[in-house]
Amino acid sequence: MKIENSYLGKPYTNMLNPVKKPLEATFDIQSIQSTVNEEEQVGYVHYAEPDTELRMYKVDSDTDDLLYRVETLHEGKLVKSQVINPEKVNIKSATTEELFALNKYLHDKKINTENFSIIDSNMMAEYHSKKFNALGAEIAYTNDQLITNNIEVYLLHKKLLDLLNNERYDFMRE
Repeated sequence: MKIENSYLGKPYTNMLNPVKKPLEATFDIQSIQSTVNEEEQVGYVHYAEPDTELRMYKVDSDTDDLLYRVETLHEGKLVKSQVINPEKVNIKSATTEELFALNKYLHDKKINTENFSIIDSNMMAEYHSKKFNALGAEIAYTNDQLITNNIEVYLLHKKLLDLLNNERYDFMRE
């Protein structure tokens, strides 16, 4: 299904610039028949360097899968919009957009009920447009916290790593 110059919901409010304006985009949704739940933006992240915003919306799907549409804006302009199935995200090779969707999925499925999550971790500290080993980066950061005797931070990150390394969630490491 191809959607061109479509109005993707109500006028949005940019958290940094509270001017309401419609969002126009052109993007392809491949291999699934889905519609965007136009009422609900379920996530937002802003990176100062580079000036990048991520906006996430739930996608209604014909399957039982939880799907999320993540829009990437650079300097206020939409550059990418993709539908992500978090169950297909490999945290050993993932983009920031994929980690953002995975974070929401773990929360929605009540797999991660802690106050500390992927979005709070070192994995999402910087924006990565290309795939990188997020799990490896998080392991290195967590070990650094232990070596420097920063036990409180170490324990937060270790709890998240234990969740991500749990055998029940092998889909994240395939």
